[in-house]
Amino acid sequence: MVVLSFLENVRDAATRLIPTPYTDIVEEATQPQLFQPQYGAVSILCSSANSDNDAAADVVRAVRRRITDSDAKVQFLTILVLDALVKNCDAAVHLELASQKGLLRDLQNVATRTSCVTEKERMAKKAALTLILNLSIWFTGHPDGRLYILTTISDDVRHVIGPSAFEGIHPDTNTQIIPAANRLQHRSRPEARRQAKPARQRQQRQEGPIVDAVGINYPKEEELAAMLDCCMTLAEYLNNAKVQPDGSIEADDVICGFRKKILEDQKLVAVLLSSDLKLDNRDILLDVSGGQTALLRRLETDVKLSSDQTSAPSRTTDVTATETYFSQVATPTPRLLLEVKGPERRRR
Repeated sequence: MVVLSFLENVRDAATRLIPTPYTDIVEEATQPQLFQPQYGAVSILCSSANSDNDAAADVVRAVRRRITDSDAKVQFLTILVLDALVKNCDAAVHLELASQKGLLRDLQNVATRTSCVTEKERMAKKAALTLILNLSIWFTGHPDGRLYILTTISDDVRHVIGPSAFEGIHPDTNTQIIPAANRLQHRSRPEARRQAKPARQRQQRQEGPIVDAVGINYPKEEELAAMLDCCMTLAEYLNNAKVQPDGSIEADDVICGFRKKILEDQKLVAVLLSSDLKLDNRDILLDVSGGQTALLRRLETDVKLSSDQTSAPSRTTDVTATETYFSQVATPTPRLLLEVKGPERRRR
């Protein structure tokens, strides 16, 4: 079974929260009224993913966001888009897919769905089973060990459903995944950040100390998860909030309460990221900060806030070297706020 650790779940939540430049294109390709993914949009996704490793990561992340949609038809179309990406893209997409355990887990969940009442659910399940079986064939014997996980999902499905899980599924034996030895190997974002960290720290030492003798309560893993939970709950609440005739959303007590909490959390994350502290989970903090920044920008553009509601200045992760901080930190997230859940997301 595809199992995510606690930190992997946190990172997966951040991946689903932060939009990518290809989010709209993936949504256009998988509109529920379509019978097949829109060819033009899929072509753009494939060409973009083949142009740059970062673009490949963003494309796969956009697919990862979309497969969580509650509409089985959208799930079906998203799986077909993922199938096209695997067939037509380079190693960068394959490696990013293998690293996205949350995406693989959701793909497996669709394939092992037990109660398929509607035709859309049956279509999504068959598409997921077909792709999983194809992955086990295409990547068996691949020289890059990082892709081995793609060959194991079919065994997990058989373990859940039974040995006849793929009965009636016809695999694609014509597609061949050819390793490109002369191409640059994909570099994952965490590795790139770890390599860039010494240069960043040298630059910070040249500029002078960022934080000078300040007491910091280092956030625990549960607190980081609560920060992401706060962001995702507010994002879902905004998706279901009433839109005014001018296209804006009127700020209520729930939105203002979440905004205040996110600003407090972001202040603490900014202090940690701007310091020379040796943080084992700096990558997680960067993901949390990115999610907070994206959500605060959305509040600025979509939500109509009064002057007294915007009086508290927003902290960003760009912290100047001369700025002084005090030891006050964000208090644990109030459970009352985190229990606010919006109804099912509106369709575009």
